[in-house]
Amino acid sequence: MFQSKTMRNTVIALAMATAAVFAACTKKTKVEPCTESTATVSEADSIALRNFIEQNNIDATYDSRGFYYRVHTAGTGKKPGQCAVIVTDYTGRLANGNVFDSRTNLTMMVRDLIPGFRMAVPLFEEGSEYSIYLPPSLGYGNNDNGSIPGGSILIFKIKLNSITQEIK
Repeated sequence: MFQSKTMRNTVIALAMATAAVFAACTKKTKVEPCTESTATVSEADSIALRNFIEQNNIDATYDSRGFYYRVHTAGTGKKPGQCAVIVTDYTGRLANGNVFDSRTNLTMMVRDLIPGFRMAVPLFEEGSEYSIYLPPSLGYGNNDNGSIPGGSILIFKIKLNSITQEIK
């Protein structure tokens, strides 16, 4: 049937590759549960963030989970849950003031965000504008992430434009 052993092996390899691709496409992808972040803040991170807040005379409220927030404008809409899809404007800065990211009308799911963002966003109603101050352990930890050096305090100014859906 096949002219050579090489041709037969090629056909077998193609058949196996096709079967593998088909099997991969039919697998269900694992979806992360919509639970609150359980990240914890080290004592060193807590002290560093508190010192930053105090040294810069920032009028912010402490959340017992280890971050600070400041409301600029209170919203009047509903609050998002962990499975909410939200539309937000935000600017992310390092403690030295350098902007590392800025987005407008970005659609994202709360459960897919860094721990501190996941903890803070559900505190606020649609239409709210606020800032959050995160220790490294509620951001990217001690790992570099693009232009964000490991061990960085992160500051986000956020406007929660809308909640587009709450996935169950």
